[in-house]
Amino acid sequence: MIFLPRAKPRHTDTIRIELGTKERSQLDDFLIGYQVKSIGTPLVALLSDVSAMSLLFSAYAVYRYGDDALQYLKNDAYEDLTELYRDFMNIAKNLPVVRSGVSIVETIQEIADLTPAQPDAYWNQEGYDPSMWGGGRDR
Repeated sequence: MIFLPRAKPRHTDTIRIELGTKERSQLDDFLIGYQVKSIGTPLVALLSDVSAMSLLFSAYAVYRYGDDALQYLKNDAYEDLTELYRDFMNIAKNLPVVRSGVSIVETIQEIADLTPAQPDAYWNQEGYDPSMWGGGRDR
């Protein structure tokens, strides 16, 4: 059997769909629901995972209460989130706050400020050879 290429179309039709205000509002509601679902499903999975939550709790405890917070967390694996929460509350009750007035948004912003905003910020440092990483700017 011989297959011949398809012939090019002689003319092209354009279809235009216009939405009214009701359809646009329904589409907006659908998009909001889709976004909540796409964000909520992984978030619920993260919150139900004991190991992920213990990592987040311990990182936040060390950030807010200092290195002494690790002494209050047990070395074994946590069976459920209630044990982890109980240990975290013991940290909050017994240790002085190293960073006061720090919200989670400020914490994320502070961590973001520690990372370089531009990858080529290191290129201006003395002794750095960009060719060893396979790139760099032309000099």
